[in-house]
Amino acid sequence: MKVTKLDWLRVAVQQMANHNIDGVKVEVLARQLNVSKGSFYWHFKNRGDLLAAIVELWQQETEDLIVEANKANSPDERMARLFSAIEALTEEYGTMEIDTAMFNWSLRDPKIAAVVKAVEVRRIAFIKGLLLDTGFTEDTAQFRAEFAYMTFVGFVDRAKRQPELRTPEKLIEVGQFLLQSIFTPAGASDANTASSS
Repeated sequence: MKVTKLDWLRVAVQQMANHNIDGVKVEVLARQLNVSKGSFYWHFKNRGDLLAAIVELWQQETEDLIVEANKANSPDERMARLFSAIEALTEEYGTMEIDTAMFNWSLRDPKIAAVVKAVEVRRIAFIKGLLLDTGFTEDTAQFRAEFAYMTFVGFVDRAKRQPELRTPEKLIEVGQFLLQSIFTPAGASDANTASSS
């Protein structure tokens, strides 16, 4: 079987998610792919080139997820589609912890820190835009977008430490909770509780 550049990237992403950036070594990846190190150099100049490709892939994934989400019509449907796309991406790579690995890497490298900041700003702005489209004010949309993003990142970080949380079902459950939480107008859930009692 011919090993492609994407194959190398997928294995590198899994290795990075499990062992952080220091674990991404050509020899280790070659063993996992059951190929010689020479195969690596058909696709990358060196390890630095591979790391740059990982960063580029991570940035592009956010853009791809947003494009996929925007195929839906209403803001809440776009948010739901976003979580479905995240689930599909998680199954493709076998991990959802690449974000945690990128965040850890950013603590050691100012260039990566700048990339991570830009990606996070982009992600939060997308969620905020959905909330603005729903009719929330600027301040409320910003707060809820930040809340949703921080909650999801916290879930991913905890799932790294507790493997039983690392399931598509749990990811969907968290997504549904966030969807309901951020799109429900303030006081609506209280009113619903009061009317049902």
